Amino acid sequence: AGGEYIKHVTLTNVSKDTLWFTYKLPDSPNFFMTFPLKQTLSAGMSTKLKIAFRPVEAKEYKESLIILSKKGNFRLNIVASLPKVVATIPPHFDFNFCPVGETSTHHFDVHNTGELPFDYSWD
Repeated sequence: AGGEYIKHVTLTNVSKDTLWFTYKLPDSPNFFMTFPLKQTLSAGMSTKLKIAFRPVEAKEYKESLIILSKKGNFRLNIVASLPKVVATIPPHFDFNFCPVGETSTHHFDVHNTGELPFDYSWD
């Protein structure tokens, strides 16, 4: 926990009309944004909204950013997840024929596809 993490959300006006919008600040005290002033977005133009995240404990956080406009409102889900160890192995193994009471070996690769380093041994 601790530190500050910043992400930007890009909003693009895909309509042919000028759009006026604002947003509702996330309820969580761990997500920070500038005060929501009414903004104008011309047709085809984009703007970026900065979202800062300051966790106080190591857990997953879920929040919503609600964009408000006369053309309709929409919800953008915001998730701050913890990095995970993810190991992938082949989905099946073929040991061919092996008599009862005998030993057969097979080598395979374990791939770390997660976000954290990990060590593993299997004897």
